[in-house]
Amino acid sequence: MVILSSLWGCQGIPESFASTTSHLGIQRASIQSQGFTLETARNRSAWTSDRVLHVYLEGDGRPWVHRNVKAEDPTPTDPMMLRLMAIDSSPGLYLGRPCYFGHAKDAGCNKSLWTEARYSQSVVDAMIQGLNVAVEALEVKQLILIGHSGGAALALLMANRMQKVSKIITLAGNLDPEGWAKWHGFSPLIGSLNPSKEPKTHDYDELHLLAKEDEMIPLEWAKGIALARDKSQVIVWVSMTHACCWEKVLPIILSPTGGVSHSIQN
Repeated sequence: MVILSSLWGCQGIPESFASTTSHLGIQRASIQSQGFTLETARNRSAWTSDRVLHVYLEGDGRPWVHRNVKAEDPTPTDPMMLRLMAIDSSPGLYLGRPCYFGHAKDAGCNKSLWTEARYSQSVVDAMIQGLNVAVEALEVKQLILIGHSGGAALALLMANRMQKVSKIITLAGNLDPEGWAKWHGFSPLIGSLNPSKEPKTHDYDELHLLAKEDEMIPLEWAKGIALARDKSQVIVWVSMTHACCWEKVLPIILSPTGGVSHSIQN
């Protein structure tokens, strides 16, 4: 385990997916998958011969309004992973979830798909099929999945079902949704899959970035889960929180040295 320090501040961003993509000057597109519409976006980085695509998976957004009241629309007001994808110097794809970004009322959508069943087989299958559409169209050879918070759980579940995944990077990741819900005293995630209970189906590397000041993912609990995983590296960022400020950290992590050669502080 490596401990790094970060002291950057957060920045204000546009609130909606449409305004954010416009603000960042990146391409939007909708993909039909398993009866759902998934919103996606791509950066403008040039391909290299290895044809590796970085796939960005957002956190859970706002599934609940209050502890006992489900949101009418779970879309995040701050699509943080969209901003990270935009600054990635490698080809990147932002992959939205079913029923998010204006599709909460679509046929097939119901509130369970962004609450207790947010990591269900139907959600995972839809995202895999949607990603496969992009992979085929873009002639991708390898995938690196990058997930924040609940997006990390989806990254692990998808990786186990996609042979082209060579690496996973998680940011403040929820690696054990069942244990996480119990830790916080939340309602059980009935209908959701749990990546921590799935053995790896093929060989891929894992890099788990945790925040020392994370109010949502308890550090010591998450660190133990991450370190127990096969081919897993853990980096703890000091003076970071669950949501702030990963856009300053990711370019370092994506560098050829993987961030390890940068200044280290205990």
